Amino acid sequence: MKRYLAILASLIAIARLHASWIIRQPTWMIQDVLMVVAFAVILSSWGGSRGIEYVVSGGIVSESFSIGINMVGQEVGFSRITRTLDLYLASPISPRIFAAGVFLGSSLFMMPSLLVYTAIAWFIGKPWLTLYSMIISLTLMMLSTLIGLAIAFSIKKPGNISAITNPISFISTALPPVLYPATIIPEPLRVIAISVPTASAASIARTLGGIETGIDPTITLAILSLWIIAAVIAINKVKIKIL
Repeated sequence: MKRYLAILASLIAIARLHASWIIRQPTWMIQDVLMVVAFAVILSSWGGSRGIEYVVSGGIVSESFSIGINMVGQEVGFSRITRTLDLYLASPISPRIFAAGVFLGSSLFMMPSLLVYTAIAWFIGKPWLTLYSMIISLTLMMLSTLIGLAIAFSIKKPGNISAITNPISFISTALPPVLYPATIIPEPLRVIAISVPTASAASIARTLGGIETGIDPTITLAILSLWIIAAVIAINKVKIKIL
């Protein structure tokens, strides 16, 4: 029992440490909320209520992926630069607990926008869409965290990690059908476009929410599962084992 309490205390301590800048600078919440509202207005003017549905599901998926690969990956990368990671690894805190603590602390960044997405979903009569999107996004967050950790621990110059994770995050959320319907893509190319994990996660969330996607859900589930397996293999090949 004492061991589990010690693990819980370590998780909370690391989460608080890496969430300190989020708590100390609350003005970022205003920017985050306004961006979500503005994006919803823009897409609703183009696609009506269907456009807003894609804002809710795609927005949650995009933010969750960015948190894992960007925030967690960069936090760990910068911890390598400042050598604080060495202090953690020299203590009873294992790499797994450290990564989980950073993950929990970084997840706070998503809370304000998640509340806005929930309000928007209720407004358009799709209250469960946020829940379905968040359930799928939790899996996506773990996947993107594994990818971020694999990059953070394998890159030779940790100071350059943002130059790697930022483009990956942007390309994975802006180009594939995450914020727009996959049905506008010609059939032969649709499966290729949906092979990106963010697109697969968004498609699954929309299927659960009763939104037509034009993609067989078994295909998207298989794609997301393969990405998770590949990420687990990748993280186990880096110098410091997390799993």
